[in-house]
Amino acid sequence: MKKIKEIYENRISTWAKYSGYRIIKRQGQDYIAPEENAVLMWYDPVEKEETLIADVLNMGKSIADAKNGKGMTGTALDFVSKYGLLGWMPSLPVNPYFYLESKVLLPENEYFLFSSTTKDTEKYLEQFQVELNGEKLLGAGQEQGRSPIYDLVFSKNYCEPVDWIIPFLQEMFEHFRT
Repeated sequence: MKKIKEIYENRISTWAKYSGYRIIKRQGQDYIAPEENAVLMWYDPVEKEETLIADVLNMGKSIADAKNGKGMTGTALDFVSKYGLLGWMPSLPVNPYFYLESKVLLPENEYFLFSSTTKDTEKYLEQFQVELNGEKLLGAGQEQGRSPIYDLVFSKNYCEPVDWIIPFLQEMFEHFRT
């Protein structure tokens, strides 16, 4: 079996994380976002593959065993503090260059709960922003050789629902346990 490093050796594998994260409320839901004074740091998750996989499995088990939501949220925050946010926002839409179009086409599934399968691009992007302040993005994604949409994902203004991270960790644990 190939190691993750071999699979990704010719791909961009650097990822952004911040020095600290916090829980915020958006639209009645808990989100994880970088702390206001957090510092951007880069790392290569492929170089930490064994630790990353062990952490995902252990944190997933912790969530599966948790008796309440507070423990689950704490575990999700621990994961993000160590590895950064998942950054799924750019890969969810069916149309890969959605940020250049007026509408986002979203798949129907049980994991990512969207109110419809078509959404205005601006409204879709607003879901993942801490503040709608029109700030210029960092350009950090493009500096790493990624699509311009990663400028938002790697910015301090990007946030993701806790409800994405908890099931991700739990499902990874359940998958490997099975």
